[in-house]
Amino acid sequence: MPMEYPRIAQVVPESIAAELGVKAGFALVAVNGQAVVDILDYRWALASERLTLTLLDKAKDVWEVEIEKDYGEDIGLVFEHPTIAPLYKCKNNCLFCFVAQLPPGVRHTLCIKDDDYRLSSLHGSFITLTNLLDADWQRLLTMRPSPLYVSVHTTNGSLRQKMMRNPRAGAILEQLQILAAHHIEIHCQVVLVPDLNDGAELDRTITDLLALWPAVQSVAIVPVGLTAHRDHLTTLRRATTQDARQVIDKLLPVAQRAKRDLGVSFVYLADEFFLLAQRQVPERTYYDDFPQIENGIGLTRLMLDELEPSLQRLPRRLATERHVIWVTGHLIAPVLQEIAWELNQVEGLWVDVLSVPNNFFGQSVTVTGLLTGQDILAALQGIATDNAYILVPEVALREQEQDFLDDMTLNELEQALPRAKVIVTPTDGEALIHRTLGEEV
Repeated sequence: MPMEYPRIAQVVPESIAAELGVKAGFALVAVNGQAVVDILDYRWALASERLTLTLLDKAKDVWEVEIEKDYGEDIGLVFEHPTIAPLYKCKNNCLFCFVAQLPPGVRHTLCIKDDDYRLSSLHGSFITLTNLLDADWQRLLTMRPSPLYVSVHTTNGSLRQKMMRNPRAGAILEQLQILAAHHIEIHCQVVLVPDLNDGAELDRTITDLLALWPAVQSVAIVPVGLTAHRDHLTTLRRATTQDARQVIDKLLPVAQRAKRDLGVSFVYLADEFFLLAQRQVPERTYYDDFPQIENGIGLTRLMLDELEPSLQRLPRRLATERHVIWVTGHLIAPVLQEIAWELNQVEGLWVDVLSVPNNFFGQSVTVTGLLTGQDILAALQGIATDNAYILVPEVALREQEQDFLDDMTLNELEQALPRAKVIVTPTDGEALIHRTLGEEV
């Protein structure tokens, strides 16, 4: 079978393709007589209400499958490679690249540096636009996948070249203007590095991006992540409490003006800034429709809002005594401790907030999503866990594989704690309360 034909890895049960007898292992030769170059071709074809699929089964027999469906309806094919064609990889060497500062033993998939505009459009991953050739631009502007998520960092071309150590990085403002002229919606990200792209440079970046509204729909400002494994890398510093307060004081007024003039806040600060500054996260109206929620922006506000109704309905006592341990990173621990205090007013319930030191990446890494199994286990060994319910946040685990970033599996953690019950818990507030009270396990 020709290797260029996309191979089907899975057929979604009860989907159109499943009902027609298509199986995993088949190869997709063409849709409506046209070869499928990559996932954009496939998605483009799916917009039609009538499809003819040409397939090869495992015996290399040709299938012609006629499909009538609703406009844009998916037919249930999952391919071996998410982009179908080879992945576009990152060609930058950023001063702050997180992959370059990973410790030994990290999950191998974290070491893959993708920079693929097709994944950006389909899954919201951020791209830099530095690895596109003329043919890629032509295809991008013809097919106009939207929205795209672009790591900008700065609109100062020479500074961006320095930060990304790539001479192709300097054309970012022109590239964004081209995307805007072709009516492609863009969500931007700025990784803020103290003393590098903050201050006046940040002012310039925000001004330039505001000028591209409405093509540029949102700008996320996130703090640089630095691990303890930066040997032989450029010296950078992480944001301090004072840095966080200065960024908040600078950008919240910008968001307020944008809200007045554009109807949206436009500039959204990562939750880490408010937690680091020891300030309340903004009210829900600041986040509009949460355009950067996949970037972790607004998760704390969502959790607090979801918690409120459940906290109002807490029982006075539990029928059976219950000890619950909330596993968390250092950053959000103070917020969770306030919530735990309210829950501890319930007779028969005791909630401990376990703030886990991140020894794997380095203790300057304080977010919950980067906790590893070995660090969680080490922290738990210092406290009484017999008959306890240990709530592990699902953001620390890969969904299907159920493993942590250090390749420890959930099952291995459970086996190491035979006298406790480990419960994977979503980040939403309602689920946290239900699992804590034993109403949903």
